[in-house]
Amino acid sequence: MTEPDQRDVDVPSTEVVRSDHYRPKASFPLRVLITLMVMGIIGLGAAGYLLLESQRSLSISVAENADRLTALASLEAKQSELIALVESHTGKLATQGDAINEMRLATAPLLSRQTRISTSALIAELNVLLRTAVLALSLNRDTTLAAELLDEAVRMIAAESLPGLADLQAALIDDRTSMRNFAGVDTTETYLMLESARLWLVALPLRSPGDRDFAKREGEQAPIATGSWESLADRLLAQLSSLVDFRRNEVPIQLPPSPDNESLLVQRQLLLLQSAQLALLRQNQSVFRSSIEEIERQTNAYFVVRSDDPVWQSIMSLKTISIDALPPNIDRSLGAYERLRASVEAASK
Repeated sequence: MTEPDQRDVDVPSTEVVRSDHYRPKASFPLRVLITLMVMGIIGLGAAGYLLLESQRSLSISVAENADRLTALASLEAKQSELIALVESHTGKLATQGDAINEMRLATAPLLSRQTRISTSALIAELNVLLRTAVLALSLNRDTTLAAELLDEAVRMIAAESLPGLADLQAALIDDRTSMRNFAGVDTTETYLMLESARLWLVALPLRSPGDRDFAKREGEQAPIATGSWESLADRLLAQLSSLVDFRRNEVPIQLPPSPDNESLLVQRQLLLLQSAQLALLRQNQSVFRSSIEEIERQTNAYFVVRSDDPVWQSIMSLKTISIDALPPNIDRSLGAYERLRASVEAASK
């Protein structure tokens, strides 16, 4: 058997073995190129995605715009209808305006006559209020009633607009303030208070005879106990006046009734009340005060009365009031009223 020929055996060469174990790597430019290609592919994918999203948004916007255009077209149609309706109403209003102007021209004389009638009625009502206030002041000196009447006149002319009413309103307000600030006596209230005291005096119980004598002696000694020369002079003057009668051609002085007669005592008290009322109406201060003082003296002498009785305290408070104080007048309001009436009469001619 022959040995194989070593020349026929395939022995790898050194170069081949080296090429298998030591293959050369890709070059740097190639790797850069591959990287750029990969990045380009990724960028193209992202751009494509963004493009799709933008197309979707654009389609949505187009649909919305289409809806808006449809709504706008509907609004334009409604606007056209409204414009036509407004034009129709404008024509009707113009026709109605012409009719109103014709009616205004036709009713102008009637309105003028009504204005004159209402003005005349206002002047007449103001005249009644002012004249009534004058009567309340002159007859009863009732400033409360006069202030209420002036207040009613102020309210009456508040809604009117005539030349001269401003001066009249200012005068009425000033006179009303003067009435309310007047500190005089209320004649009506005082008269009614005296009238209500009649039933109170009739119902008072009488003192016993012993109590009457004691009260009478106590009342007679009261001026001496005070030690006042004026009280003593008043007593002497009263005694002299009872002895001498200076009146002529008149009925003789009648003696007072006996204290034992109860009905006469009550009648005398009632007459004194009536005398005080008449003096109040005539503003006679001396007669009014003397009547109240005589009521006090006889009540303390012949009747049983409590010092804290409200009616008795009211009667006693009348001794200090002044019934002859003159209340303020309303001459300023009367003058403004006369000027207003003259101007209205001149304008109506």
